[in-house]
Amino acid sequence: MSGIYFVKLIHTPQSGPNKDIPEDITQYGDFDKITDVSASRAIEIKSNKFELSLNNVWRKFVSAGVQKFRKDDIIEVYASWSPITLSGTTVTSTDALIITASIEGISQTMENGNRVIKLSCVDKTYIMLKAPWAKNYDNKTVDYIIKNIVQQISETGTGGYFVNALTVNDITGQSTTLSAGIAAGDLTIPVASTLGFPSIGVVTVDSEQIHYRTKTASTFTNVIRGNNYSTAALHLIGATVRESGYVSDLTTFGSALPTIYYSDIFKPSYEVMAELSQTTNTNENRPYIFWIDRDNFLHWRYPVQTVISTTIVEGTEGLYRINCDLEKQDTINMIIFYGGTDKNDIGILWYAFDETTTLTDLRMQFFDWNSISRDMKVDNPNYAGWTNTQFRTAVKTAGVAQAKTYFSSYGEPVNTANLELRGTTSFKEGDLVSVTIPTNNIIALPMRVSEITHMFTTNGWFTQLSLKEDPLAITT
Repeated sequence: MSGIYFVKLIHTPQSGPNKDIPEDITQYGDFDKITDVSASRAIEIKSNKFELSLNNVWRKFVSAGVQKFRKDDIIEVYASWSPITLSGTTVTSTDALIITASIEGISQTMENGNRVIKLSCVDKTYIMLKAPWAKNYDNKTVDYIIKNIVQQISETGTGGYFVNALTVNDITGQSTTLSAGIAAGDLTIPVASTLGFPSIGVVTVDSEQIHYRTKTASTFTNVIRGNNYSTAALHLIGATVRESGYVSDLTTFGSALPTIYYSDIFKPSYEVMAELSQTTNTNENRPYIFWIDRDNFLHWRYPVQTVISTTIVEGTEGLYRINCDLEKQDTINMIIFYGGTDKNDIGILWYAFDETTTLTDLRMQFFDWNSISRDMKVDNPNYAGWTNTQFRTAVKTAGVAQAKTYFSSYGEPVNTANLELRGTTSFKEGDLVSVTIPTNNIIALPMRVSEITHMFTTNGWFTQLSLKEDPLAITT
């Protein structure tokens, strides 16, 4: 592999005398002393994480018998093929950030006569999506429920800062205004007040995202301008400054997302969000995707069908390994559904089977479609004249018809690919990429980036991508 890569690891304690004071821990020696760094981010996953081994640097990280690292401390990982410059302890490279995570576990081992400190770190995906959730929502929009879940859980999270869920049109997090205009190169952001903002986070001014790592009562400092692939720009006094993150509040047709009734008892938040993302709740033709970005902000949106400019072609320099397969994991050829209650408040449970399936095994999934009976009771003019048996039959028929739309999208396997590339930050979770692999008869096939893993070793920096073909759009 040609070229030398550069890595910066910034450690910010969340307790003790150095609380909120960042430190560049890569300054303590050559990278052969900080080895085996692995950082992963993905869509629709319960935990983004990275592992870090500090080799033979015990004296650097232990003072008077006390380790510098503590649970919930924040570590940021930056990587680039160009030198990563620092202004104090602030990385000025706009797109070098790989992940921001909190220390979850610390261990010490002896390996080949060397004392090694190993850190296991997770981002806020882990804190948020593992938490159990129990709440009833009556006649609320899907995006309202998503935001409410994230905001409520993040307020009780740990690590010193929040996971935030915002929309462009419905700002529900902290906001303030610029107290003076700023130029594209300014590294201190003057605002009316930073009260209520996390100690480390990302704010948006106009269309620019700004990553900050410290703050005063009236400024955001230690900033990276043009964060998350936005563009650093001039902003006028009075411009709104808001916490970053995105939860779509409009469908692809421009209408508001539907209002629904939702109730679950102590189900993990990940499962709740996955259910709410299904087409039956959004009225879209594909399920929504969601993820926590590298700055710990939630994104929940329709899987955009625009292919990014970066393409992947078999045989291209810098593409070291590629494996393809047809994946049956998400295929469905039988659905059992709960259609709600009948006129006597007795549940309606029924099923549908895809008689056109080419799968050789039964792949079954359960869906809670209680809205079928609820909507019929309100909207169907025939409801009053139906007997209970007729009403149950109507609900079953509607459920079977709805199941058939799922079979058209999820009835057959989809293409997947796992790639290993020369280290790169060109891809983000959820990107749609054009993939060409002639040996597998795949030509310019759009595939979704579902997971990104960066491996940093003494042999080089490698980026592993997991790609998956989107399911077909559901047609009705």
